[in-house]
Amino acid sequence: MDDRGRFLIVSVFHRRMVFYYDVSRDVWGMNDPTLGTVFKRRTAASAVQALLREGVRVVKCRVNGRNQVIKRSVTLANARAPKTRRRPLGGKDLTNADRVGAAETLVRGLDGCER
Repeated sequence: MDDRGRFLIVSVFHRRMVFYYDVSRDVWGMNDPTLGTVFKRRTAASAVQALLREGVRVVKCRVNGRNQVIKRSVTLANARAPKTRRRPLGGKDLTNADRVGAAETLVRGLDGCER
């Protein structure tokens, strides 16, 4: 029996913006899984993944008899974009007391302005 399971290296920025890595040209193809390199073994894909930046995932797909990726077989459920936490411009997290103090300072500064 022939196993048609293969692996792709994927970087997801947004639901509609997915990049597939092509090892032979060292480039990322956008929104088309056929542009990426298809790996037969997960260990090989994981070794290449370790050399790339963070946020890159290995996802499973299937190929047809000609070793071409079946686009509908690529599921990105396990390769969602990493959650990013927004921080204030200062780069540190503010507590509620810090926010209240900043608001009071702003109001005091506006009281002296002409209207």
